[in-house]
Amino acid sequence: MKLWVRRKPVHRGFECSGCGRRRHQVQDVREREIRDLPWSVYRARVVVEVHRVRCPECGVRVEKMEQLPSKAPFSKRFEEIVGKKDKFLAVVSNLESGEPLWFGKDRKKETLDEYFRSEWRSGPRKRIEAACVDMWEPFRLSIEQWAPQCRIVYDKFHIMQHANEAVDEVRRAEFFRQGKKMRAIIKGKKWLLLSRWKNLEKEQRGVLDRLFPLNRRVFQAYLLKESLERLWDYRYEGAMVNYLNKWMDQLRWQRLIPFQKLAGTLLKHLDGILNYCRTKVRFGVVEAINGNIRMLINRGRGYRNSLHPRSTV
Repeated sequence: MKLWVRRKPVHRGFECSGCGRRRHQVQDVREREIRDLPWSVYRARVVVEVHRVRCPECGVRVEKMEQLPSKAPFSKRFEEIVGKKDKFLAVVSNLESGEPLWFGKDRKKETLDEYFRSEWRSGPRKRIEAACVDMWEPFRLSIEQWAPQCRIVYDKFHIMQHANEAVDEVRRAEFFRQGKKMRAIIKGKKWLLLSRWKNLEKEQRGVLDRLFPLNRRVFQAYLLKESLERLWDYRYEGAMVNYLNKWMDQLRWQRLIPFQKLAGTLLKHLDGILNYCRTKVRFGVVEAINGNIRMLINRGRGYRNSLHPRSTV
């Protein structure tokens, strides 16, 4: 069964999916077909009108729709019902040995609560010194409840992943904002812009050297991402805070909204970032564990669930 949805025009305008501001200038209207939850015994597909707005900050962007949070051809409620069961695994590892200790379903506070409840007694739990996690609020709440003396250190690689996402948002906004001739210069440069300068070959650096003079915003976004990496070179809290303040001062006149959002995230989680100065964590071990898990998932195409890993869909 296929349904067509025609939306009435609204006087408040349409919300830009990039910056979140409401815009009234519509570039065009397109139809998007998505899979929705079944209607009775029928498989349902819905065709929705989607507006593309012209934003002075982000260029031409698709309007933000709560029912369509991603580019996947599924509605939000379909993704929540169908993909919720085995979407995430919580992995607890030993930071000293790099050995995975425990696996749990989902990324909820209750998941980590179960780990502390089943694997730790009260006495040994009080001797936990530090935990390295991403900036996921439920995990922080669980650790503070079960091991309040434990210092939470936020994973450097996870923070830099947010910086890479900010660079890519700027790249995509500039791709749509520029004319056809300039788009060809930006197109296909995503991987280079997300790579660290020191890891690039001479020819790859040359490609970026030719791009940066032609687009100041992309150049500034790349510099901000590269310079943020140096934050973890400091061993003293005061020096780390001073460097972060100087880094954020550069955002004042750049009009790079993705990086302004990133700065707000860093300030919100500042204590966990500064804990790196108080308790050294081997970030390389954390990244190695994550890399090994991703490799196993990629090699295990067709895994249905955690109970029957060898079964195929």
